[in-house]
Amino acid sequence: MKETESNFQKGFSLLELLIVIVIVGIISVMAMTQFGRTETRLQRQNIARELKVYLERARFDSIKRRAMVRDTDMARVVITSATAFSVTTDMNLNGVIDTADTRFMSLNGRTDARIMLDSQTFPITIFFDYRGQAIAVDRFNNVIPTIPRFTICDANCTVATATPNNSTVINITPTGTVAMLSGGTTLSNVNAPNVTTVSGNTNISNLVYVNGNY
Repeated sequence: MKETESNFQKGFSLLELLIVIVIVGIISVMAMTQFGRTETRLQRQNIARELKVYLERARFDSIKRRAMVRDTDMARVVITSATAFSVTTDMNLNGVIDTADTRFMSLNGRTDARIMLDSQTFPITIFFDYRGQAIAVDRFNNVIPTIPRFTICDANCTVATATPNNSTVINITPTGTVAMLSGGTTLSNVNAPNVTTVSGNTNISNLVYVNGNY
């Protein structure tokens, strides 16, 4: 009886303690790695959502003000580099675009994510007209026939290696719709809508009351 109690009270051996410590260490490293990946993904997605929201605000602003002149009236988002963009809208609500209506945004110090382009070179400007349609302009102030998509990539990712795990895509259609998609998503081409110019007095009834006149 005494021998059984003595054996029970010996406790863990040094080898057993070392095995437990190693297992706990491995689990801790795995947990820290997973946490780091989750934080990186959330930072990237937040940047993508932020860019999407600013594009949608610019579109709404141009529609609201009926902006028709591209370089002076239309609200815009300028992707100046892989780590910065600017937003120009009627922030003071005076009905026009002023020099103080541009807000500058930087990714530096906030995230390791970067904004990538398929083939174009920065800067790229996205204008929105009074119909809400998008117009892409390159650094030479020339209209780009196909609006580029913007891939928000993790630090070690490129457009060629973009996957749902390491990137998020911001896609803008010619009609001005802005979509946030998983990286690597195959996008279908959307053609610009056909716009017909109609004379201001075409097929207007004489009984229509406008500005105090019939």
